[in-house]
Amino acid sequence: MEKMEKIYRVNMTDQTVSVEPTPECYRLIGGRALITQIMNEEMDPQCHPIGPNNKLIIATGLFNGTTAPCSGRISIGAKSPLTNGSKESNAGGPTGTMLGRMKIKAIIIEGLPKVGEDDFFVLRVTPAGIEILPAPQEIIGKGCYETARYCKKKYGYSHTASVLTIGQAGEMRATAACISLTNMEGDTSRQAGRGGLGAVMGSKKIKAIVIDNRGENHITYADPKAYRDASYRLAKIVNKAGKGLNAYGTAVLVTPINNVGGLPVRNFSEGTWDDRFKKITGQELHRLADERGGQWGHSCHPGCCIACSNVVADKDGEYVTGSLEFETVALFGSNCDIDDLDCIARCDYKCDDYGVDSIDTSVAAGIAMEAGVIEWGDKEGLEAFLDEMGKKTPLGRVIACGAATFGKVFGQWRVSQTKGQATAAYDPRGCKGTGATYATSTMGGDHTVGNALPGRGGIDPHSTEKQAGLIRNLQAYSAYMIDSTGWCLFVGPSFTKLPFAVELINAKYGTSLTEKDVYKMGIETLKNEIKFNRAAGVPDIDIPEFEKVEPLPPHNDVFNVSMEDMKNIHNFDYEFPEEKTTDW
Repeated sequence: MEKMEKIYRVNMTDQTVSVEPTPECYRLIGGRALITQIMNEEMDPQCHPIGPNNKLIIATGLFNGTTAPCSGRISIGAKSPLTNGSKESNAGGPTGTMLGRMKIKAIIIEGLPKVGEDDFFVLRVTPAGIEILPAPQEIIGKGCYETARYCKKKYGYSHTASVLTIGQAGEMRATAACISLTNMEGDTSRQAGRGGLGAVMGSKKIKAIVIDNRGENHITYADPKAYRDASYRLAKIVNKAGKGLNAYGTAVLVTPINNVGGLPVRNFSEGTWDDRFKKITGQELHRLADERGGQWGHSCHPGCCIACSNVVADKDGEYVTGSLEFETVALFGSNCDIDDLDCIARCDYKCDDYGVDSIDTSVAAGIAMEAGVIEWGDKEGLEAFLDEMGKKTPLGRVIACGAATFGKVFGQWRVSQTKGQATAAYDPRGCKGTGATYATSTMGGDHTVGNALPGRGGIDPHSTEKQAGLIRNLQAYSAYMIDSTGWCLFVGPSFTKLPFAVELINAKYGTSLTEKDVYKMGIETLKNEIKFNRAAGVPDIDIPEFEKVEPLPPHNDVFNVSMEDMKNIHNFDYEFPEEKTTDW
């Protein structure tokens, strides 16, 4: 007999756990789509992000636990403490696979416990259910790495147990706090990084969540052969398309983004970094890994065949961090005038351990240098600056609240953020399509919801033409076909017209969806997020003024995609002349 999908509710106020069957209307939505659906149905958009009426939702994607390549990412969401709107953040590690194989559609964590400031809990999730356990004092005030190791040993039934933790930033309920997840080796190097979800977990007084499926696997397929065949064909294409990422990781983007003049340099004041960019490229990172015994071609979750992750070692061959991504490299690198990958790697480790978003934190670091809190390029000063978070000092609390708050406290005008969330390492004046995504995204300055990398769609990144139609397509496909399925973002370009996506959904669920149906489901996800955000008072469009008036060298561009075009991105009754609703 087929095991039915279930939804767990964890009430932290009265310390109870309940379970219910998944409604039929949720059958074909997962991850991000399911999170925003639950938020609209069950939450007051005006609720306080760290108050009792916000809900922390862990939702599996449609393919979590299956044999589809690169489909193991887990979605976590809530009302964002940074943007005050709908937020989904997804991460690698074995969590999505374990929950999917236990047929857990979602875990909804509600309410606030009435306990002391230093009292926390651990949730243990197994096939037998969910337990709420008091967190040992040994892990209170500790970083994510130590917490995860302790919890895996104490609460995990097997060496494969996955652990989700908060660090000092989450305990402080800082608005840029993230939720750290263990990777395949048990290190907390995978992050649900954006939106401040660690603050929500901290508000509910949960220090860690330990997940162990104990080897159970209840995945079923309506048509196993069709699913297997489509998965095999997709894997071949993804393997071929991902060769550059496999060889050099996401830091391979340093060179092309510098070349188009979109690399953030000294707090987004320039777009290229003379020859120094060569010291922080993916190629240089790969060379150091080979030289020191680090790892390359590392998979971030079960079934990942792109393997763009890495493990960085120091000069003595000792573990420093994993994975060092383009955004962190550029924003702690050129953005802070630092060309030392060892320093950047240590900064990344500190962010992961203190449990804070490395994008928001590195943008804040650039602002701190602009403000004279740290000297440009001061490596020791930067690392000491980050350590303030671990000490929970007043300055550390401000840093852990992210770039927007830091900029206000230190009286800075050039703050690269939209809707309260720092933008990633693509300056909108040099990458105008991605700038349009930052401005219109339902989640603030988030590149993953529609990243128009240079050349995407054959469009010049400096041109304002045709960007809006491209961005609508990218946002719609990202919302459903990536963030709601459990697929990695880098699978997306392998879809010419989404045949594998549709084939796999139909083979898994016994449906007969078309590509147009899939596109519409992405649009519906965006509509749900827009509905929540408007009720919460989040603006539809947000553009920092400095981007509109400060020309960015070397091309001396400003961000000037027309307001009419950006308004029409989410005006779904309007059809752009160049729009092709079946093209990725």
